[in-house]
Amino acid sequence: MELLRIKAYQPFACYRKPFSYGFWDTYPLPPFSTILGWVHWILGESYTEEKLPMNIGLVGRFDTITYDLQALVKFDRTRKEREQIILDDFQKALTSSPTYVANVTNIYLRIYIQMEKKYMELFKEKVFLVNYPSLGRYEDLLRIDEVGFITPKIIEIGGYDDQIPIDYCIYLKPEMVEKTRIKGSNFLLPFYHKQINDLRFFEKEKVVFTDSGNLGQGEYVIDDEKDEIFKSPVLIQLFGKYGTN
Repeated sequence: MELLRIKAYQPFACYRKPFSYGFWDTYPLPPFSTILGWVHWILGESYTEEKLPMNIGLVGRFDTITYDLQALVKFDRTRKEREQIILDDFQKALTSSPTYVANVTNIYLRIYIQMEKKYMELFKEKVFLVNYPSLGRYEDLLRIDEVGFITPKIIEIGGYDDQIPIDYCIYLKPEMVEKTRIKGSNFLLPFYHKQINDLRFFEKEKVVFTDSGNLGQGEYVIDDEKDEIFKSPVLIQLFGKYGTN
């Protein structure tokens, strides 16, 4: 199995949770839909989800989550009891309201992509040609540190003495959590979507987010390259549709 690995850094980002309006909450790591959209954006609009299935895995480290008070300008319905700026062409009002926004800060990511080799090579070629790289919101700048192909290792852990620590953030499959008894937070992450009448309907992926635990007895797919950020082997959990047909 060959994967494309992207090492990246963001000083801050809001990976906004759906339906968080009065307070913009964030996922601790990018959801799969954000990574998927970013890959399609790099490759070009002609590469649709139906034509380009892929698997995605990611791990990360971040410092903290901070809360920022922002004035958000948005469209609203017209209200007779208050003065509003009305956009006649849209029959909507333009309003501004203070909103707290959660931001993840100082984020180091390892993103793993699996799809057809020619598309991975094309992504590797085009990702450094982007003038303004970002992931998530437009203002969430992304620094690409490394893009390259890796062949992950499959390792067998035999007992307690061979355990490998999870000391980084990762999305795990529920069946992995059941096997390893690692504790975490459950999320339904948006992934692929269908567009009907200009509306997006997302498929959801069940995941468990954790930032601590140990890999005990069993077989695992591992990225064993260590660096200053990830000082122990990294578990690779792939989610997606590539190779499912």
